[in-house]
Amino acid sequence: MKIPFIPIRKHEKLPGKLITVSYEYGEYGLANIFIIHEHMISSKCKKTTYCKRMLANVLLFDDILATGGSFHKSLFMKQFFDILCTAAAAVKLIEKSGATVSCAIFLANLTYLNGKQMLKNTPYYSVIQFHE
Repeated sequence: MKIPFIPIRKHEKLPGKLITVSYEYGEYGLANIFIIHEHMISSKCKKTTYCKRMLANVLLFDDILATGGSFHKSLFMKQFFDILCTAAAAVKLIEKSGATVSCAIFLANLTYLNGKQMLKNTPYYSVIQFHE
């Protein structure tokens, strides 16, 4: 396909300087996801062909769209935490790097957890939908 691949992982899985976003991880508190290539957000980087491609539209691919117990937190908690699911955290992380998420694709969508509400305006598709 000759398109760049940027992994979004936990910090211990990636080398170099990282861009980070925190999200609520169920009943366990906050977790972080990271993206490699901190230089992607610098103005110097935007001049190179590689970075221009990186800052274009992005397809987010993930295994499951869900929110777990975090969706059922109180209204106060929802106002306090900007992001309540990993998919929404990934979208915010990609946008923080200067790119735009054109679409998200999931293998499975746990529809009863309403994860789509956390994605806001990001179009998404799922291969399998579980309703309960």
